[in-house]
Amino acid sequence: MLKRIISGICLVAIAVPSLYFGGWLLYAVCLMVALIGNFELLRVTNLQKTPLGICAYAATIAYFCLLYTSPSPR
Repeated sequence: MLKRIISGICLVAIAVPSLYFGGWLLYAVCLMVALIGNFELLRVTNLQKTPLGICAYAATIAYFCLLYTSPSPR
């Protein structure tokens, strides 16, 4: 339980500055959170080093690249 509390505090310490500064820092933090989430999900299903797992990582990165290069609505 203590390990989860410490990791939660670390996540808040990373999230607050990224939310304050925004921009590319927030984008990079969101990308890292998505990749870590993919890793955890694929590890639970034991697919992290299979072709399907590699495709999941590539799709996440491709999604964030498309998100970064898309024009923002104004």
